[in-house]
Amino acid sequence: MNNGENFTFEIKKQLCVLATHSTGWKKELNIVEWNGNEAKLDVRDWSPEHDSMSKGVTFRMNEAKKMMEALNEYFKEEKKEEKEVEKTSNE
Repeated sequence: MNNGENFTFEIKKQLCVLATHSTGWKKELNIVEWNGNEAKLDVRDWSPEHDSMSKGVTFRMNEAKKMMEALNEYFKEEKKEEKEVEKTSNE
Protein backbone atom coordinates (compact mmCIF):
# COMPACT_ATOMS: atom_id res chain seq x y z
CA MET A 1 0.00 0.00 0.00
CA ASN A 2 2.77 2.47 0.77
CA ASN A 3 4.76 2.15 -2.49
CA GLY A 4 8.00 1.84 -0.52
CA GLU A 5 7.36 4.99 1.51
CA ASN A 6 7.37 4.84 5.30
CA PHE A 7 4.23 5.92 7.09
CA THR A 8 2.68 5.49 10.49
CA PHE A 9 -0.90 5.11 11.60
CA GLU A 10 -2.80 4.72 14.81
CA ILE A 11 -6.42 3.67 14.99
CA LYS A 12 -7.71 6.10 17.61
CA LYS A 13 -11.24 4.70 17.73
CA GLN A 14 -13.03 1.86 15.99
CA LEU A 15 -16.53 3.06 15.18
CA CYS A 16 -18.02 0.03 13.43
CA VAL A 17 -17.47 -2.93 11.15
CA LEU A 18 -19.34 -2.30 7.89
CA ALA A 19 -18.72 -5.76 6.40
CA THR A 20 -16.82 -8.95 7.13
CA HIS A 21 -15.30 -10.81 4.19
CA SER A 22 -14.75 -14.57 3.91
CA THR A 23 -10.99 -13.90 4.08
CA GLY A 24 -11.34 -12.52 7.60
CA TRP A 25 -10.68 -8.96 6.44
CA LYS A 26 -13.20 -6.36 7.58
CA LYS A 27 -14.39 -3.10 6.07
CA GLU A 28 -14.27 -0.70 9.01
CA LEU A 29 -15.20 2.85 9.88
CA ASN A 30 -12.49 4.19 12.17
CA ILE A 31 -10.89 7.37 13.39
CA VAL A 32 -7.25 7.08 12.26
CA GLU A 33 -4.22 9.27 12.78
CA TRP A 34 -1.85 9.05 9.79
CA ASN A 35 1.81 10.10 10.17
CA GLY A 36 1.07 11.93 13.42
CA ASN A 37 -1.34 14.33 11.70
CA GLU A 38 -4.87 15.23 12.72
CA ALA A 39 -7.08 12.14 13.08
CA LYS A 40 -9.56 11.59 10.26
CA LEU A 41 -12.60 9.47 9.59
CA ASP A 42 -11.38 6.47 7.61
CA VAL A 43 -13.12 3.72 5.62
CA ARG A 44 -11.08 0.76 4.37
CA ASP A 45 -10.59 -3.00 4.64
CA TRP A 46 -8.26 -4.24 7.38
CA SER A 47 -6.65 -7.60 8.01
CA PRO A 48 -7.72 -9.33 11.23
CA GLU A 49 -4.54 -8.15 13.02
CA HIS A 50 -4.81 -4.59 11.64
CA ASP A 51 -1.28 -4.90 10.26
CA SER A 52 -2.34 -4.77 6.59
CA MET A 53 -4.91 -2.59 4.88
CA SER A 54 -6.47 -1.91 1.52
CA LYS A 55 -6.71 1.43 -0.17
CA GLY A 56 -9.40 3.47 1.46
CA VAL A 57 -10.85 6.90 1.81
CA THR A 58 -10.35 9.43 4.59
CA PHE A 59 -12.41 12.47 5.49
CA ARG A 60 -11.63 15.47 7.65
CA MET A 61 -14.30 15.89 10.31
CA ASN A 62 -15.96 18.82 8.51
CA GLU A 63 -16.13 16.70 5.33
CA ALA A 64 -17.62 13.79 7.27
CA LYS A 65 -20.28 16.07 8.75
CA LYS A 66 -21.25 17.31 5.27
CA MET A 67 -21.44 13.71 4.08
CA MET A 68 -23.58 12.76 7.09
CA GLU A 69 -25.98 15.63 6.38
CA ALA A 70 -26.25 14.58 2.73
CA LEU A 71 -26.85 10.93 3.67
CA ASN A 72 -29.46 11.88 6.27
CA GLU A 73 -31.30 13.95 3.66
CA TYR A 74 -31.03 11.15 1.11
CA PHE A 75 -32.43 8.52 3.48
CA LYS A 76 -35.18 10.87 4.66
CA GLU A 77 -36.29 11.35 1.03
CA GLU A 78 -35.96 7.63 0.33
CA LYS A 79 -38.16 6.82 3.34
CA LYS A 80 -40.74 9.37 2.17
CA GLU A 81 -40.81 7.75 -1.29
CA GLU A 82 -41.21 4.28 0.25
CA LYS A 83 -44.22 5.50 2.27
CA GLU A 84 -45.79 6.98 -0.88
CA VAL A 85 -45.33 3.69 -2.77
CA GLU A 86 -46.77 1.74 0.17
CA LYS A 87 -49.75 4.11 0.34
CA THR A 88 -50.58 3.71 -3.37
CA SER A 89 -50.12 -0.07 -3.12
CA ASN A 90 -52.73 -0.23 -0.34
CA GLU A 91 -55.34 1.76 -2.30
